[in-house]
Amino acid sequence: MTANTNHSGGQEFCPVSLGDWLRAWQARSIPHVPAHLMGMASVDDCMSFDTEGPHINRLSTAFQGAAQARTQGRMIRFDCCSSMELKQRMASGQTDWQPEFAIPVLDDPRLMDILSEFPRPDVPIWSRPWIVAAKVQNYPVEYRAFVRDGLVAGISSYYPQRPLPRFEDQIRTVNHHTEVLADWIQRETAKPLLWPQSPHMLKAQGDGMDPNGVHFTADYLVDEAGGILFLEGGPPHEMGAHPCCFRPGEIKGTALTDRNS
Repeated sequence: MTANTNHSGGQEFCPVSLGDWLRAWQARSIPHVPAHLMGMASVDDCMSFDTEGPHINRLSTAFQGAAQARTQGRMIRFDCCSSMELKQRMASGQTDWQPEFAIPVLDDPRLMDILSEFPRPDVPIWSRPWIVAAKVQNYPVEYRAFVRDGLVAGISSYYPQRPLPRFEDQIRTVNHHTEVLADWIQRETAKPLLWPQSPHMLKAQGDGMDPNGVHFTADYLVDEAGGILFLEGGPPHEMGAHPCCFRPGEIKGTALTDRNS
């Protein structure tokens, strides 16, 4: 993965790249779920997974660490997202590690949609440890922070499926870590950020969102010991991120119960 520079003097930063977030977390010593680079794949190769050709061998090489990940109880994800299977299981309260989490699946509509907009020609493939999370009513304790124009606009419980009690220390920590990361991105990276070429981005710009601004979402997991770990980042709500417990377009304050019900 090659990072470009421009007149601002910093490296480009892509809010949908786990590798770029790892760079940010490490620069500011933010506790996070680690990741090991398992391989690299061409986006074009991934998009052509269902056709024959020499690219199939290249994909096999990129995925050759998957068997070891299964034996170690790890999960595999692409730089831009995890699998639809994993997302669906977590959303239904099935939070135990499963062997299929360590199997890279290209026949995944969610992955194909996101890869089709990925702004780099190659996509890293990461292996990560499966962290056992603290739970409330069988759902992990996770948070999503929403940043607009470099400021934290809101913090939500990640799972609207159940209300989350208010843990003030956790909310303060999530807010603090997110402010630190927003400051680092504003000071140390090139502008504009490297955005996916998606209809959501075009609409957000049409609605007045500054493409040169710092906007993103930041997801955190609370582990069994109460540690708060940065899990992944992504685009802002206005560019496609789910609002979690907030109403769409109404990101403000703290939302721990679904406001859409």
